[in-house]
Amino acid sequence: MPLSQNSIGSETPMGATLSAGGATFKVWAPLAQAVYLNGTFGGVAMWSTNSDAALLLNRDAAGYWTGFMAGVADGDQYKYYVAGPAGGTVGYKRDPYARELTSSATFPIGVNCIVRSPDSYPWHDQSFVTPDYANLIIYQLHIGVFAPAAFPNCGTFLDVVAKIPYLVALGINLLQPLPITECKETFDEGYDGADLFSPDSLYTVYDSAALGNHLGTINGLPAAKGCQPLGLAQVTGGPNQLKCLVDLCHLYGIAVAFDVVYNHAGGFDADDESIYFWDREAVPGAATNNQSLYFTSVGVVGGLSFALWKQEVCQFLIDNASFFINEFHVDAFRYDEISLLLGANQPTGWSFCQNQTGTLRYIKDRLLQNAEYWPGEFSAPVASIVQPANQGGTGFDTVQHDALRLAIRGAIQSSSFGGSSFVNMDAISGSLYPPGLPHSWNAVPCVENHDVVYINRDVRIPVLADGADSQSFYARSRSKVATGLLLAAPGIPQIFMGQEFLENRQWCEDPTAQNNLLEWVALASGNKAMSDQLRFTQDFIRVRWNCPALRGPSIHPYYSNSNDRVLAFHRWIDGQGFDVVVVASLNDDPFFGYELGFPRNSHWTELFNSDVYDNWVNPLAVGNSGGINVAGGPMHGLPFSAPITIPPRSILVFGSPQRLRVWFSMPTQSGTDIRASCVCGRVELVLTGHPIVTSICYCGDCQAGARQLAALPGAPLLAGDDGGTAYVLFPKDRVERMTGSSLLKGYKLKDKSITNRVVATCCNAPMFMNFDKGRHWVPVYRARVLGKPPPIEMRICTKFKPDNVVLPDHIPSYPGYPPKFLVKLLAAWVPMLFRR
Repeated sequence: MPLSQNSIGSETPMGATLSAGGATFKVWAPLAQAVYLNGTFGGVAMWSTNSDAALLLNRDAAGYWTGFMAGVADGDQYKYYVAGPAGGTVGYKRDPYARELTSSATFPIGVNCIVRSPDSYPWHDQSFVTPDYANLIIYQLHIGVFAPAAFPNCGTFLDVVAKIPYLVALGINLLQPLPITECKETFDEGYDGADLFSPDSLYTVYDSAALGNHLGTINGLPAAKGCQPLGLAQVTGGPNQLKCLVDLCHLYGIAVAFDVVYNHAGGFDADDESIYFWDREAVPGAATNNQSLYFTSVGVVGGLSFALWKQEVCQFLIDNASFFINEFHVDAFRYDEISLLLGANQPTGWSFCQNQTGTLRYIKDRLLQNAEYWPGEFSAPVASIVQPANQGGTGFDTVQHDALRLAIRGAIQSSSFGGSSFVNMDAISGSLYPPGLPHSWNAVPCVENHDVVYINRDVRIPVLADGADSQSFYARSRSKVATGLLLAAPGIPQIFMGQEFLENRQWCEDPTAQNNLLEWVALASGNKAMSDQLRFTQDFIRVRWNCPALRGPSIHPYYSNSNDRVLAFHRWIDGQGFDVVVVASLNDDPFFGYELGFPRNSHWTELFNSDVYDNWVNPLAVGNSGGINVAGGPMHGLPFSAPITIPPRSILVFGSPQRLRVWFSMPTQSGTDIRASCVCGRVELVLTGHPIVTSICYCGDCQAGARQLAALPGAPLLAGDDGGTAYVLFPKDRVERMTGSSLLKGYKLKDKSITNRVVATCCNAPMFMNFDKGRHWVPVYRARVLGKPPPIEMRICTKFKPDNVVLPDHIPSYPGYPPKFLVKLLAAWVPMLFRR
């Protein structure tokens, strides 16, 4: 008697689904004569191929095979044994919908499917909202080589989790790993797999001791947000470890995009158990690939195109994307080579794209759907790819945009040939707004990506900038111009892993290829060129956040001079202002008194100057002393003009005074202003004179307060890894001015507490503490100080530090409030009496 049909109905999901008392199984094999379920269920081995009629699934009229197996539990292993029609084959097949596969050093030999519950991971991301498209900054990485815990190990999902604080500090808000599903090869880019529902076992931690070590790092992240820690069982298995990555990214304000491959599948060689010829209609190689059930005879990048004229195949791919939304909470998809999909599936590819984008948008209306589409590979204009399906388009939201990449890379390379070489600034100017697209956010520009700087292809930007020395002054400054132009241009900028810190190595997917791995050790060891570039990228991203015009659609590239290697463009928000002028130069010499047009006759603040970031803080920086006064007559099509100073190989950002504040702050020195800003820049304090004291406090209230504030959505971490919170204490009368005060909100640990921990509600960044009565000082959170903050003078209340924390002895530590601390407070109070 075949398997029971208990719990089986028209809504039974594909694959293995746990239900009361067991699990349902459903698979599509229209030409198979028989499909048997084999596996180990509830500890009982049932691997009898086709000899046990009790394991036979039931076939319906549409070719779907179903059955209910009692006693199935999470973690049980299974496969199907398929008997094809006359002239076909017999043998095992993996479930195309398997949520996980077992790990095998001889993949695909010895691999089984694993039954997994979709509900075993405890999500923390209920309050997360995918950012608006125009506000996104993408960070692309490869899980296996981004940040492996140790050489020569392959990187894992949990290794990337450990880098979330780094990504938060960088300022990106959309993480886009290369494909994360199972692939045949030992190490792979991810674009040649066929098990589309199963996270890659290479990226999964299986050893329980190693997993326990990871938990120590992982649990610091939810704990800092006031969330419950994760247990070992909750991060066991590839699906839950991938969910952990998505969940904790969400908890820290970072959306996640999955890179999916629907134009083809591959890796079928020596893999008789794959999706290829799944119903075993014929012998592979002896029949046309049009008989392979899911595929056609059309080859695409080393694999086979999906047969999109079959509704079942289309549904399989739509189910896959829906699965990632529903079970992994993804916020976006990057669709690999949609142009090839359309070319290999005429005319059904177009309607498939429409159905897919429409279905997924119905499931998640804020989902970003980013198509890799190249007009040279298919005849449709690029605008039709982002046109809504109900208007005849395919319905994607964005496309890759290579015009800006080609223009910037071309200019960077030309500038490296010497002062007499021609540098085409006009090409950059003409590519700033994505040509042929209705909205600026329809484009995803970059200057590096996984295709461009892959090993033995194009070099990375620093090498392009100076082939002889990728950390020279020339390489450093030109690289800053390239990244700055990307971040200042319209569209959704995409950064490739390592670009932010001047990585010069081409990448590859092999974690044992040490010369192609990211140079984290050099960065951590204080490589000045790399750390300065990282600071530059972090701060330019902050400028992008601080200036709405840099995220908006409006741009006027009003000046381009290829002889001088200078361009300028104006950005603004219609009806609101927020005017910004960006000036970029690839000239090897500075310009003084260089006349440029400006849209307003007022004082313009120099919001950003890349020259300051070379050998930070550059004591020889060339600039405009913080701003310029625009009072000259019309020039370059704008109503006003002014002479400015342009450093060599630099990018400058000027802002009009309308609701813009200075981000850049020179290093703190005795008697100068100190600026403190929230993350997004809408709240800023200016404090004058000397601070009273700079200290780290470990008292119970400070630790509890740090946890309370870190639990706010998107809030940056406040306490350090040792549990301490760093403050810069100022006399109250030294707060010279404050902007954005209407955005401030105080939080108390208890209703009757006199202490208010004040947060900028625009980005939930903790700013300072104030007191309801009796205090003459203001403790400003040191993490909010711009530029170089005052050095730590002492640690206080260390008797309350966590027991496992060992403090270094280079800074004095005191178990309570030492006399030195109290004397400093008193000494600051006395002068205030005379200033009243």
